[in-house]
Amino acid sequence: SATNTACYANRADFVAAKNDLTAWDGNGFWTVVDGYPIPNRLVGVDLDQPVEEPEETVTLEGSQYVGTANSGETFTVDLSELSSRVASLALADVTVNGTSFATKSYADGILTLDRVSVADVTDAAVIVITFENNDEKLTVHANVEICTMTISTAEDLQAFPAVMKEQPTGRYILTNDIDMKNVAYSNNATVPFAGTFDGQGYSIFNMCSKTSAEDSTGGFFGELFGTNGNGVEVEGAVLKNISFVNATVWGRGSFLAMKGQGALENVYFRAKIQDLFAHVGDANPWYHSTSVLFNVAYWDVELKNVIVEYNEALTDNNGWGYALGQIYGSNQESNFFVVGADNYYAQGVEPHYATLEAACYADRAAMRAAAPDVSAFANDFWTIVDGYPVPKKLADQ
Repeated sequence: SATNTACYANRADFVAAKNDLTAWDGNGFWTVVDGYPIPNRLVGVDLDQPVEEPEETVTLEGSQYVGTANSGETFTVDLSELSSRVASLALADVTVNGTSFATKSYADGILTLDRVSVADVTDAAVIVITFENNDEKLTVHANVEICTMTISTAEDLQAFPAVMKEQPTGRYILTNDIDMKNVAYSNNATVPFAGTFDGQGYSIFNMCSKTSAEDSTGGFFGELFGTNGNGVEVEGAVLKNISFVNATVWGRGSFLAMKGQGALENVYFRAKIQDLFAHVGDANPWYHSTSVLFNVAYWDVELKNVIVEYNEALTDNNGWGYALGQIYGSNQESNFFVVGADNYYAQGVEPHYATLEAACYADRAAMRAAAPDVSAFANDFWTIVDGYPVPKKLADQ
């Protein structure tokens, strides 16, 4: 049965009826305000305001590299893990540092954005993506690292020299293993590389960094790495976290660059010497003969956790083909090993004022038997296998 049941067109009619509200007032849930019962927790709340649509924020795990100088006008962000979540929503806006992207589209879990909108963004940034409909709103945060160029294919690597010439201080990121077998590569840049090339633990396989055995200046970075070529450092040159596997060191010059200065850190080099060249009779033979890293290593070259290993051991009478040619100055080294050679610089060319040294071993077995301290190699790039440092991504190969 119902007691005190009544219906009114609106609140004003209810108040005008002057109902007996003593049972409501002060019972712990209700409060009577101007003759009308209101729940205690809603007193003072404007109930005529529209209800806001529920909003949810999701932050994607990890970070993605975006290269501003890569080919193509757009780049993509993988949102496939949210495909089902956004199926009923529409893409509303995408911003970086508070500025909306000029072009944006979403389909099948992939967000496509224009590169121009990140051209002035440096280093880390958060891309804010908004999906919504009439009932709800979803905001997605995607962490990105803005760099000069991401390199994931052989075609990207072939394009690197041209970009490097224009942006020698850039930041270049390897995002995949690349096999360069039967793929031509040429970099005859004379502008000093003064940027960062980060391999992120990936490998470049079967690469030759020049197209002619007579080319003494061409190398992976062209002629110059971190130096103007006269022993003056161009600060900022870094090569790190990368493996060159079965890299062909061919004829004159070096694989990386003819002249080098700067930092090599966490670099594994498995070298295949082809057409060893010794420039006899030249007043400066190190400029032209065969070396692996640099023909000339200048004052401030720093080698940290670097291994140069040969597919086939160099013999004592080779004279050239060593990790370095000539060495100038008070260089820095920390854990620099050569495996498969009896020296780390060209024979018959004594270093000038140099403090750089490397431990050299005939083969892996000899290095294991010598048991050098390799504890510094136990980092994110290397792992120690039976006393021998191996890049983690190559440990099972």
